[in-house]
Amino acid sequence: MTACGWRFLLLEDLPAALLIFQDERLTYANTMARALFGLTDAQLTATGLSERVAEDRRTKLREIMQSRQQGMPAEPRMTVSMFDAHEAVIAVELLFRVARIAV
Repeated sequence: MTACGWRFLLLEDLPAALLIFQDERLTYANTMARALFGLTDAQLTATGLSERVAEDRRTKLREIMQSRQQGMPAEPRMTVSMFDAHEAVIAVELLFRVARIAV
């Protein structure tokens, strides 16, 4: 996960976990998210949505993500159970934003 410049530093040092998905593939996690999930950059980039989110919320989460990516109104937040590196469950409140990040 490479990036450069001040935008990267702002994302990396946020005091909240930040996960960026492109479609269903996790493409970026900041320092806080990597610590929370106990995963390395390589493990994170190899992770899809279905590997990290509890099964009972996957379909709903996919629907929200697809709606937001297509510019349609959708729920702005959702609480889900996600799995860390040791398969322990972490309750996470997700805030959904569609953004274009220019590097």
